[in-house]
Amino acid sequence: MGKYRIIYIVPDKSMVEPTEKVLREENLNIPVKQGVLQSGVDLVRDYLTQGLEVVIARAGTLRAIQEAKLGIALVELPITAFDLIYAVEKAKAYGTRI
Repeated sequence: MGKYRIIYIVPDKSMVEPTEKVLREENLNIPVKQGVLQSGVDLVRDYLTQGLEVVIARAGTLRAIQEAKLGIALVELPITAFDLIYAVEKAKAYGTRI
């Protein structure tokens, strides 16, 4: 783990690579880590020892980090229409009645 001031936490492993790609295209050296709820809190705790200052996260993971009262700046990413479409498409794998 390197020393980073900002980390970006995504809820799903499939989101890591596309997010890294966008950040690279914008010349942003921000690590993207997969974490949900408590695993997101654990990531933040680990990075705090390395000088972490800001966490970018979404929904429940952001709330879990807030509730852990780690004294870190948080940037919330809202859930978008794309997220809803993605969820419906994923749900279709489990059946047609969703």
